[in-house]
Amino acid sequence: MIVSSTQSTFVIYGKYSVDVGAHWNSAETPLTTVSCGTSSCVDSQYPAAAQSYNVGIDQNIWIFYSTDPGVTGFDIWGLKTTNPVSPIHDVAVSLIGLSSYSGFWYAGGFPAIGQNANLTVNVTVKNLGDFSENVAVTLTIVVSFKWKTVFDSTKPGWYAISAVTASVPGESLGNTPDNNMTMTHFVHVLPPGDVDQDGSTTANDVSQIKYAYGAQPCSVHPENPICYLYNPYFDISGSGTVDAVAISVAIAHYGIFT
Repeated sequence: MIVSSTQSTFVIYGKYSVDVGAHWNSAETPLTTVSCGTSSCVDSQYPAAAQSYNVGIDQNIWIFYSTDPGVTGFDIWGLKTTNPVSPIHDVAVSLIGLSSYSGFWYAGGFPAIGQNANLTVNVTVKNLGDFSENVAVTLTIVVSFKWKTVFDSTKPGWYAISAVTASVPGESLGNTPDNNMTMTHFVHVLPPGDVDQDGSTTANDVSQIKYAYGAQPCSVHPENPICYLYNPYFDISGSGTVDAVAISVAIAHYGIFT
């Protein structure tokens, strides 16, 4: 704000929206006052808003801001609504997680390394309001919270997972933005034959499998002369032997990159 020809200051103003920011009221309300001396003004800036969820004690919206900056520091002040913003209906998707996921997944699972075809997706929904709620949650590319990856049907690549909870009766528009969450690049489905987990099936994968052809785990077949070459990632068929199936799968999917 311009105070005079020689002075200006920062003042915090407030506006409101009733449709999640699509439209705003035209009038601006000053939340801090102009405070100027003969040579300088006290600035108020960097506001941040938050609502307290201390149910029954303080459910106001607070605005914290810095003021009176100087060489040695600044003050932090707070403003709050006259009345608590309650009671409200508000549910939110707060977390999406995966069980038994080590950073990559093979379509259809990989028995030799302990992966099955089901990748479990865990979704956490929080009730941030003041009422008990019944919530319906929808997940993409999942069925009953388990995503069954099928060999040669699930395309290799990076997958996003989204969770959406339906609005509950009485939930205001302003409380709905946190009803959904999307995690991009969340699940990496590797192409079959990608035994080194670099996201592609290349000559390097094929050559490693061919070199270990016929190997079996030393713990089970110590008599196998090349048991030391056994790698569970080469055992694509899960037979306990690096066999022709592994070589065929790698060759069939040669050149796939994710």
